[in-house]
Amino acid sequence: MRDNCVALSVYADEEQLISMWQPDDDDLARLQAGGAVWLYVVGVAHPPVWVTTENPFNETSTTKGIAP
Repeated sequence: MRDNCVALSVYADEEQLISMWQPDDDDLARLQAGGAVWLYVVGVAHPPVWVTTENPFNETSTTKGIAP
């Protein structure tokens, strides 16, 4: 799994890191067929995480400079 890791663009401030994940057509097909989103955390402790489909920024901003 670690061989598939790549650099990830994120928004960061004093309290949080936010990244955006864009599903490809295969991901969308699995989700629409009732599939799930799986979260992998590397390490032995699980940090607090939040997964959502809602844009965490205001309605007029898009991704705060995060590249999909």
